[in-house]
Amino acid sequence: IVLAVASTETGAIESEKHVPPTFDLNARSLNWLPDNRSVGFVDIRTGTPNLWSVTVLGEAPEKQVTHFNSGILSNFCYSFDGKTLALVRGSGQSHVVRFTTPK
Repeated sequence: IVLAVASTETGAIESEKHVPPTFDLNARSLNWLPDNRSVGFVDIRTGTPNLWSVTVLGEAPEKQVTHFNSGILSNFCYSFDGKTLALVRGSGQSHVVRFTTPK
């Protein structure tokens, strides 16, 4: 997977970054971060889904944003002012219930 940033005026590619192979395809989100130069994505390189950032406009190392050691992370969003981060997390457990009608 490659992240590409294109100019809206010319259509020219301004930046390309490869998403690491540990990108969590089960996550529902890849979002711009408040600095408007980086994107956040869910990555499983630590064995547990965590939020990481990668700078796509400029050069900077990838950075781990959250440090969870269990559970799943399926979505995230920063507030407009960049001061608050909302996460959708869970345990990954599910329960099955069977309903039947009386005969």
